[in-house]
Amino acid sequence: MPTYTYQGRDAIPEMIEPGDYIVKVVEAEAGISNGNKTRGSDTLKLKLREEESGAVIYETLIFHESCDFKIDCFIRSTGIEAKEGKSITLDPPDLIGLRGWVAVKVEEYNDRTNNRIAVWLTDRDKVAREVLKVAEEDDDDIPF
Repeated sequence: MPTYTYQGRDAIPEMIEPGDYIVKVVEAEAGISNGNKTRGSDTLKLKLREEESGAVIYETLIFHESCDFKIDCFIRSTGIEAKEGKSITLDPPDLIGLRGWVAVKVEEYNDRTNNRIAVWLTDRDKVAREVLKVAEEDDDDIPF
């Protein structure tokens, strides 16, 4: 019997106009590329939420020499500390809450219209990471 992992997707993607926006990483997942030139390369699949409208944009960072510029721009835009020439680890859980400026474009592919990240902007003021707050337990609600 087939199984399926529910992903909570909307039937119709929310679209925003092309322009510059602040986005936040809300999900991140490691994977492997199947692209012709990048097959076998590590990937980071990011689910981003545009802050004003709440629109969702998906982005995949591919760890291949032909895509290095995009990862450098992501690191600079989101304010990840890195020194030129030094390796860093981008662990998916550590990316949740990162925020940065992006230029969004509208792209048509296979008869579907989607928002895509044209570039991570590195010339804007850095935006602070969103810190997720853990709700404190109220001792008065504990039954014993």
